[in-house]
Amino acid sequence: MEYLKYLVDNEYWYFELDEDRYATKQIVIDDKGYHLSCFEDSLAEGVVDPDGFDGDGISRWISSDEFYSEWNHFLSMHAEAWNATKAKYAIGSLCSGHTKAFYPQGQIIEGTDFMGICPIESGSIHEVKDYVVISYDESNMWLILKNV
Repeated sequence: MEYLKYLVDNEYWYFELDEDRYATKQIVIDDKGYHLSCFEDSLAEGVVDPDGFDGDGISRWISSDEFYSEWNHFLSMHAEAWNATKAKYAIGSLCSGHTKAFYPQGQIIEGTDFMGICPIESGSIHEVKDYVVISYDESNMWLILKNV
């Protein structure tokens, strides 16, 4: 993984990039607050080119420690809700949700009170399906789901 920080117009963008330079996690900090790709559809689309940003921004490579210091800081604000989600959706539980987005990790599923990932990409945006909880992705606060 590689980590990139980009500053433009008082916005900070942090990226976790895989070996092909697709974003797998992203943080945006702007005048409205912070936005994490695990909660919002805010993940960069396509390959992230550190020299290809529009405008007069500044990009620099950062360490995983710097990225995760920011990521975990914002994620910690949701710890109580995440623990309640895991209590409600124990492994083996059934749930229903719609496809919100497709990420490199798989299909992002949004339920009324949870976010999940279904590693097998099948279906289309907004399609509602039933799932079973097979595990948890603690780093993203996602239920790991399997189609029923």
